[in-house]
Amino acid sequence: MKSFISLALVISLLFTMVNLNLREEAPKSEEAFDPAPFMHSPQSTANGIMISWQWDNQSNILQINSQSQSPFHNIEVYDEDPSNMIFEYLFVDQVNTAEWNMTISDGNCTCMISINSIEGHLHQIVANIGEEVHVPMIAMTSTPSTDPHRGSISYAGNSYNVNENISLSNTLIFCQFSAGHQSCESTISDYWNNVGGLVDSFSVNWTWEGDESFSINLNLQDVSQLSDGEYYVGWALRDENLLSSWSIIPNTLIVDRKAPEISLAGPVMVNESSQKITIDASQTDDQSSLFYSWIIYLPDGSARGPYEDEKQYLNDVVPSLLITPNISGEWIFKATITDEAGNQNVSNLTLFVANLGPVAHLALNSIPIQDGSSHQLVHGREWMFSANASTDTSNDADELTFSWLLDGVEISAQSEFHLEEHEISGVHMLNLIVTDDDGARDEISISLIIAGSEETVKEGKSIFVAVGISLLLVIIGTVSIGLFWARNSKRILPDWKPNSK
Repeated sequence: MKSFISLALVISLLFTMVNLNLREEAPKSEEAFDPAPFMHSPQSTANGIMISWQWDNQSNILQINSQSQSPFHNIEVYDEDPSNMIFEYLFVDQVNTAEWNMTISDGNCTCMISINSIEGHLHQIVANIGEEVHVPMIAMTSTPSTDPHRGSISYAGNSYNVNENISLSNTLIFCQFSAGHQSCESTISDYWNNVGGLVDSFSVNWTWEGDESFSINLNLQDVSQLSDGEYYVGWALRDENLLSSWSIIPNTLIVDRKAPEISLAGPVMVNESSQKITIDASQTDDQSSLFYSWIIYLPDGSARGPYEDEKQYLNDVVPSLLITPNISGEWIFKATITDEAGNQNVSNLTLFVANLGPVAHLALNSIPIQDGSSHQLVHGREWMFSANASTDTSNDADELTFSWLLDGVEISAQSEFHLEEHEISGVHMLNLIVTDDDGARDEISISLIIAGSEETVKEGKSIFVAVGISLLLVIIGTVSIGLFWARNSKRILPDWKPNSK
């Protein structure tokens, strides 16, 4: 009997131990089959940027994955107070795919994830982490480019934690860039306590879609109170329960509705030459980068653009020209200057180029000859006349024309010519006329006497006879006058007689 009781006790004890072991292992079995405590977001893509996130509520780690068509510029993660930055990173290398891990220590966050590409494209999403109340927020999916704007601009995005049954107040806020980011942050964050405050805010229509997306359209031409300049743009959002949020959009807005004030400088009158002059529009005033277009109207009425060697480049644009004023007359330089916003202005500069006429130089057998001189040429020789030393401005020197006239008849149109003894004889007049391409001219005239020729001998005899006759007449006249005076002197003088005693 005792043996039976002992056996029963052993069996009962074994059963109890097995039962206890099963109870202890059961929770382990349940834990092994429970899903992991992760939260995932769907992928969100806008402006060529994809963002997704994953939350581990055991390790309190938020993992963000992103891909971008153009390399990343920076990422920021902050909660409903943008000044409370949870994570930020500025890319140095060009990267198109990245993963970030960050710790949310208290496990609660209405986290704004904002990623910018180097081309200025922006994409934002909101990650609701934890069980605390999440304030209403908006994430921008489209913003105006960073270029200056003068017309319509638009923003688009998605709302988060917005109850469609609760009324919502929202506004777009502009803060002068010159005030500084920190000052604008302070002002925009306090917007609901100081509505209007120190910032420019406008009643802008926000178009809400059924899927909680929105768009904002604003024509800058209609907002006269917004002066030209660069602005931080922020938004402020508040529901009827006074839950609010705000943010500054990463991309600034440049408002530029004013045309460039052109400053076009250069001489208004110069002498025709090959010396270069500068036509300069580089001092044109505008707040953005400028683009220059030039048209040159020449004295003959034709028009052309500047040649490549006339363009004076500065950062890939041509704000000035280097011109050779080699054509006399009126030049007009037309500068059309356009800023980045598309504002445009036009200005003209008129330049009068005065022609400088040629200066004729004549040489006989390489000996320079003066205008108006006379030259006796020896009979029986050959003579070379040259105008090669004639001068003009360098641009006209190659275009000079020559005309040699002997006694009024053109005998050559070359810069030099040979005159042989049998071609002329006697006394002649030689003229040299030098003309440039503008019609300006200079002239030299000389007398030529061919010594030893028949004509000059005859002319010499005639001169000798004339001179002889003249001398004979002079002698006869002199003798006659002497005799006349001699006779008259005898009549005037009294006779002399000696005294008698």
